[in-house]
Amino acid sequence: DKLETALQKLISHHDILRANYDPKTHKLFYNPAHLSSSLHIEEIRTNYYPDNAIYQQINATFALEKDLLLRAYLIRTPAQTYLHLILHHLVTDGVSWRILLEDFTKLLTDPSLHLTNKAASYQTYAEKYAAFAARCNPDPRLWQNKSAPCFMLGTQNAVPYKKMKSLEFVLCTADTQKLMHTAAGKPNELLITALVRAVKKLYGINPICIDIE
Repeated sequence: DKLETALQKLISHHDILRANYDPKTHKLFYNPAHLSSSLHIEEIRTNYYPDNAIYQQINATFALEKDLLLRAYLIRTPAQTYLHLILHHLVTDGVSWRILLEDFTKLLTDPSLHLTNKAASYQTYAEKYAAFAARCNPDPRLWQNKSAPCFMLGTQNAVPYKKMKSLEFVLCTADTQKLMHTAAGKPNELLITALVRAVKKLYGINPICIDIE
């Protein structure tokens, strides 16, 4: 199957997708068993999708110490077919998702494709990151002195999920230039700034401390 072949190549290429978690040492480790085991894409037929009952069925708990931390489902409806991928947050994040999807798309387009060599393995990245942190010699008192009281968002005016609406808009070129160059900030920093200003306006809290993973 083309989908299974592409996903299997993706798992073989990206080391982190073959990682598991050792609850005794509280560390990730590479599991070579995932190289020889085959990935199975489960097919589900339903009259419509998304469906909460299907979400509950497929969002089962991973056995972190042994399971492949990636699942794939092919969900077929009378109108359309969906590929639903589930990856545990131990093996992916918002940045790596884009890399994985890009490689997956390439493999689907050309099943004979050999992905290019990785710029660095996850292990190399972790080692370099630890070495950088050691050189910086951070003083924990700096952050301890910046602690702020925790608060809970009010629930009295909470809107049920099914009644929520999404608002999307695109900034024009001129406004984008102002934000990126005049404000001299990175996109993530600008989004955090917007969050801080919104919390201050809604709840009157200033300053606030945001813990970012």
